[in-house]
Amino acid sequence: MKYKTGILQGSRSAVLPYVYCSLLLVLFACLWSVTFAKHLVAAEDGAAYYILGKALYLGEGYVSINTPVAVPANSPPPGYPLIVALTMALWSSDFAAVKAVNGVFLMLSIVLLFFLFAHASRRVHLAFVAALAVLCNAHLLNKSMVMMSESAFLFFSTATLLLFTRLPEEEDFKRPQIYLLLFCLVASYYIRTMGLALVAAVCLELAWQRRWKYLGLVAVGYVLAALPWYGRGRGLGGNAYVGQLLSVNPYRLEMGAAGWGDLAVRFYENVQRYVYREIPDGLLYYIDRDWAAGSTLGDWSLGVLLTALAGYGLHHLKAYRRPIAFYLASTGGVILLWPQVWPGTRFLQPIIPLLLLAVCNGLYSLLVWGAHKAGRSWNFHPLMLLPLLFIYSSDIDYLHRLATQSRVPDNWIHYFKLAEWAKGNTEPEAIVACRKPILFHLYSDRRTVHYEFTEDSARLLKDLEQKRVDYVVLDRLGYGSTARYLVPAVMEHEERFSLVHKLDDPPTWLMVFHRSN
Repeated sequence: MKYKTGILQGSRSAVLPYVYCSLLLVLFACLWSVTFAKHLVAAEDGAAYYILGKALYLGEGYVSINTPVAVPANSPPPGYPLIVALTMALWSSDFAAVKAVNGVFLMLSIVLLFFLFAHASRRVHLAFVAALAVLCNAHLLNKSMVMMSESAFLFFSTATLLLFTRLPEEEDFKRPQIYLLLFCLVASYYIRTMGLALVAAVCLELAWQRRWKYLGLVAVGYVLAALPWYGRGRGLGGNAYVGQLLSVNPYRLEMGAAGWGDLAVRFYENVQRYVYREIPDGLLYYIDRDWAAGSTLGDWSLGVLLTALAGYGLHHLKAYRRPIAFYLASTGGVILLWPQVWPGTRFLQPIIPLLLLAVCNGLYSLLVWGAHKAGRSWNFHPLMLLPLLFIYSSDIDYLHRLATQSRVPDNWIHYFKLAEWAKGNTEPEAIVACRKPILFHLYSDRRTVHYEFTEDSARLLKDLEQKRVDYVVLDRLGYGSTARYLVPAVMEHEERFSLVHKLDDPPTWLMVFHRSN
């Protein structure tokens, strides 16, 4: 079946979609402005993106410039660091500027999602409700306020799906939609490797529709565009994400590679966790819940209900339910095989908007069916679902309080202040060993390395010698490695270290390391 491209049947006015779109933009501007946090979140993933983008901006290539010798990067893909580099070149290198660009990506994504939802449901009012649910989702809002790739990926993946709804029925290569679709597919992959799931969904749908010419163009174009990054990864020892996926535990590589039995157990455990925890949290909650005691019957009931509603709503979409299902299934297939050491909603976030659409459509369809079975004379209107969105109010209030009342904890403030002091009072070529080297580099502009995680003090000092370390940082970040490994080595070999600067409460010290050569 080839889908028709007519949209928004049932709307009384052709102006209504654009009224809704304008409302979404205004609401987003209000919501984002009151939840935007200017301070830097202490996350090394975001810092790594920023450093790689800075390297591109400076013309040094795709390398980690925080290390003593610039190391070619094998992960993450270069798409989002390129966006960071363009932000620096066209606007500012300030952290807030990079986060503001993410906000723009989320805002544009919501606009595209509204039109995608309208195409798929053929109900403009329902599309507005679902898009508003996406706008209020605190997970998506929060990720747009840090230097992470989620918002940019959401924009390009949504653009891909929307462009798919606009493909002409005849395979006409003179029309631009297929080339724009291919560009967005490639951009999605270069921003996040999860873009492979989107490629698989598009190719499966084109094959199902027997649109062989489009399939050939997309497949060949994508492979040719992805080859440079694939070749680079092979040359640098293979894709890091594949290694993580195929290992029993990415943090304990000595446990070896995962076998078929390990993957089966992982899939089974992840299915359970996503049903009772990640799907409810991803769609409804942001504030962390205490999972120490495990799941409850209520958790399972809510998870099963939401999953069932999503399946029911997906089945009752008026159009494009198959390509959307392909995308959900391909993404789910990847995240359900991912190691369990990384719980949380981050891997789910690319498909949260589509799950919200499915749940909204499922609830609406179920209520319409119930009203019909009850013999009601009135029709249930999609806008009657709007009061349910008040469930997000506590999360929005939490983000607002984080932005206005909270600040970076004192231990991190001292860590960053120490880095700023090092920037103005140490040699430009100095090498610093510390617990969070990427974050320390952001504020110190000095080359940074990890100290070795070993209780053998002699071995730790030998590692510092080999890395040509000039300074070490004794921190109170809350990680056990500094107190377990570095502090005992300093105390055992006091003659090798000298204090040059310290901050108190909590104590954070910068010490010179006296190399033997």
